[in-house]
Amino acid sequence: MVFCQNDEQTIILEKMPPHTMEQRHYHKHAQQLFFILRGTALIEIDGTVYELHEQEAIEVEKGLPHQIFNKSEEAVDFLVISQPPTTNDRYPL
Repeated sequence: MVFCQNDEQTIILEKMPPHTMEQRHYHKHAQQLFFILRGTALIEIDGTVYELHEQEAIEVEKGLPHQIFNKSEEAVDFLVISQPPTTNDRYPL
């Protein structure tokens, strides 16, 4: 679900099912903030893994490789705030 989408930023609600992950990637221009609403997620940023719980957030600076995981039995809901938007700015690794 997209809450905000304009030339300066996007705010998106993501729902990650149990035992899933996104592809490791980076953004040349966008920095992002991941804010966990429900569940527990792991996020790897530039080789370091962080565990995020409900009401916790982490920022990913532009250029840093990252990947979010849900290794739990429950779905994870989180907000992703990107500045600027990541349209055409996602580079898989």
